[in-house]
Amino acid sequence: MPITDYVIHRAAQSYIDIYGPNALEKARERILNFQKNGDSIGADMWIRVTIALKDLANTGRFAPASDPRDRRLRKVGE
Repeated sequence: MPITDYVIHRAAQSYIDIYGPNALEKARERILNFQKNGDSIGADMWIRVTIALKDLANTGRFAPASDPRDRRLRKVGE
């Protein structure tokens, strides 16, 4: 089952909640660890998370806030 953009953006929000301004650096470390261990699927997923983190940094909002069941997605700084 493919990982949806919604799930990727939730992961990005979780990383921001946990690591704050270091979230992008920590996500990049995850990519390197997955690549080092030969897990290209895991690395690809975390590349998508870093793109979502950059999107948040640039726009201050999530692109796919389309799941009405979860209203926890918020703009950065809210």
